[in-house]
Amino acid sequence: MNKESHFRHEVSQGAVIENGKGEILILKLRDDGWVLPGGHLHEGEDWFEGLSREIEEETGITGLHLEKVLGVSMLGSAYGVCFHCSLTKSPEVILSDEHKDFAWISSIDGLANYNFYLPVLKNFVIKVFKERR
Repeated sequence: MNKESHFRHEVSQGAVIENGKGEILILKLRDDGWVLPGGHLHEGEDWFEGLSREIEEETGITGLHLEKVLGVSMLGSAYGVCFHCSLTKSPEVILSDEHKDFAWISSIDGLANYNFYLPVLKNFVIKVFKERR
């Protein structure tokens, strides 16, 4: 891969968002799969700016605090970057047209009822719960 083709790769980012109660937000797509809030990075945006924009567009949530990068994976031809973010409170969630539901999950056991669109997304949520122990 040459330098020019490398820079043409799409970057998608998502976040495991933890509220003040230690619950994690997941969103339900129109096709019934569950995902983490996030989306595509626009040209010229820095990581946190793009992540914050996408989360506000999808959920109405602002005021994220970036904890750390959880991991990077390849999703077809796109790079997927997942962040752990926290909030000091439990904000009202206002869904965009991309999603039809949301849930705040309080434990690993609570994930059993949700079919994730991509297994790697569920793994990032599990990672955050396990790191708390």
